[in-house]
Amino acid sequence: MIILIFGGLMREPFDAKHLSYRVAHNGCKVHLVEVDGGYNLVVVYRGDEHVLHAQRGHPRVFKNLDRATSLLRRHKVTEFSVFMMKTVPPLPPEKPYADEDDPF
Repeated sequence: MIILIFGGLMREPFDAKHLSYRVAHNGCKVHLVEVDGGYNLVVVYRGDEHVLHAQRGHPRVFKNLDRATSLLRRHKVTEFSVFMMKTVPPLPPEKPYADEDDPF
């Protein structure tokens, strides 16, 4: 078995055949973590992180959230978190109206 370490955290790989088993545990948490090119699926249980891998042994990267959520629905996952790498700049604050007749 290969154990991968990212940023000091131990992540154990698993494949799609074992996804139902990984998410069946009470107290497990499912995360979609943004990486370059898409999202990784990570299941956290008892402090261990398990990363979904493709058949060829590398971490599975979902190109968009639709594909990842479709897989999670098929495995009856109803709750998960999404962690984004990049942040979107906040909208500028709304300016109060200077004149009731001119809203712009």
